[in-house]
Amino acid sequence: MNVETNEAASKRPAGSIPVRLLRQTLLWPLALDLPARPSDDPAEFVKALRDEVAGITADFEPWSRIVDPLNHWPINTDDHKREAYAEFVYFHDFVQQFLYSKQSADVRLKFEEPFHVYRREDLVHFDVGFSVGEVERHARYDVDRCLLYVFRTGVAILVVDLSLTSQLLTGDTRPTGLNGRLVNETLTLADAQTLLDLVRRAYTPFFREGNELPHLVVTHARWVRGKGSESTLHEVAKAAEAVAILIKGERERAPPVFDHWREILPEAWHIGAAHGEGRTWRHVVDERMPMLAVVSVGEPGEVDNLKCFEAIRDSDLARLCFADHEGEGSPADPDFLAGFEAAHIYARFRHWGTLYLVSGYAFTQLLAGSKDGERYFAVHMRRHYYQLMLLAQFELASLLAFSSRVSRIIGAHHREVSENQGSEARLQRRMRSLQRDVLEFVHRFRFTGVTNQVQGQELTDLLRRHLRLDAIYSDLKDEIDSANDFLARAAGDREAAAAAQLSGVATFGLAASVATSLLGMNVIFDADTVKGVVRKLGGLGASDEISLPIIFSAQFVVLAAVVSAVFALSSLVVKASRERGGAPAQDARIKRIRRILSWISLGALGAAGTASVVLWRLIARLPPPPV
Repeated sequence: MNVETNEAASKRPAGSIPVRLLRQTLLWPLALDLPARPSDDPAEFVKALRDEVAGITADFEPWSRIVDPLNHWPINTDDHKREAYAEFVYFHDFVQQFLYSKQSADVRLKFEEPFHVYRREDLVHFDVGFSVGEVERHARYDVDRCLLYVFRTGVAILVVDLSLTSQLLTGDTRPTGLNGRLVNETLTLADAQTLLDLVRRAYTPFFREGNELPHLVVTHARWVRGKGSESTLHEVAKAAEAVAILIKGERERAPPVFDHWREILPEAWHIGAAHGEGRTWRHVVDERMPMLAVVSVGEPGEVDNLKCFEAIRDSDLARLCFADHEGEGSPADPDFLAGFEAAHIYARFRHWGTLYLVSGYAFTQLLAGSKDGERYFAVHMRRHYYQLMLLAQFELASLLAFSSRVSRIIGAHHREVSENQGSEARLQRRMRSLQRDVLEFVHRFRFTGVTNQVQGQELTDLLRRHLRLDAIYSDLKDEIDSANDFLARAAGDREAAAAAQLSGVATFGLAASVATSLLGMNVIFDADTVKGVVRKLGGLGASDEISLPIIFSAQFVVLAAVVSAVFALSSLVVKASRERGGAPAQDARIKRIRRILSWISLGALGAAGTASVVLWRLIARLPPPPV
């Protein structure tokens, strides 16, 4: 597919293709960030998570818990019941257990389930303003659904379903809202491209020269609640406010989330910046929220819109796939997009006017607009494929959150070591706590295959490949394995050090045992033997008496000489074991043992020399033998 070729005359610019329905499902992943110095308590993470969700359903909060997750869309009509049934049976049984098991209504929130899900029903409309060139435009979305998932892994996903049908407004919307200066305009594919790109932004990615906002964000936004109650009109953060985060402390540095997104999260949650208790919810991805989208092109009413569908240019398909705003020509170099269709377009039902465009962070369904198509295909997107995207984004956020926890644990260990407070035992406890959580995630919550349906399998594979889930999982395993290798080496060092210490004790005992054995031999230490040696040295006769001081001095010389020789030999043996190599701690202990053995040997040698001098003088005082 070459998006830069001269396309057929039947192809039309995006601005001339009408859109019947634009549905945008935003999934905003957040991760619970604990203090920089983790606790040694293995239950700390679940306790912190329980504390964070405890306030979601407080009296002043608009959130209510959904005990039956199958009711993520209200099951209040026969159509809804049929849709819920079809959604449930679409998945493998183990995925059904994860997604749809009825949960305990226990208000104490033990958090034994894989996740809790909450709903708020007070949001009716979402107004956004944006600029196209010099023209100010306005869109009023219907808010179809607002959910908050909180998972045991410490990940939360805010889900907001927005829909827009066929009309936009042009004019200045900021001062007084929807006033007489606004005029209706037909919603076009170009408008849909721009809205899909802008509305999903959680904060400003950069500022243009002169501190002006980029064209990638909305200019203002507000929520309209039930009975026409409107929230504050939120202007997006100015450059001075946003850049101010750079001068704050390390734990306070976080992107400034737009106020209109902060407004609909639980009031007690702290997003991005640290607070007194040290817990915050931080971004897992960049400022672009992952999303599902349904774009149904064509004129309103029951008309054949397949020609509108077929008139979409290849470059506009690429823009829809990558959630890029409207523009002329290709959104990327033609060579880069050479394999675009094979890599990103799922075209099994193109002949029915349906394409699926997958880039990982965006999953878009493009329809040739018709009432039947919007009822059948869009329902699949709203239910079956919504769950595919939710599972994929949950896995991605959890893997990245686990990786962040590994980094935090290792960082805390290094800080503690530098402060002489670190220990491998504490690091091991923290890593074991993390590994228990990862083990539960891998065996209970991670699904590489979710359905036996061919289309579901193929779309799941596309999502997983573009999100690089297997590669990120492999990286996490490597991080944990490297930490475990370090701990294993540290344990080996401790065992070797203990063995070296035991060897030192054994060496002293062996040296003393050898010396005792040698001195206990009658040949060396017997009194008659000593007397014979003294008579030889002094030239005395067999009848000459040898005094006790001479005998004791001679025996002491032998004793000291034997001890010196044995301990010198032991020192050489220890030196040889040190030269074979070992851990630094073990090497230091062996060196210390060898030093002690050497000092004992030298001391004994000195004692032997002194005793020899004394013995020689005593022998010299003996009377000469008779001539």
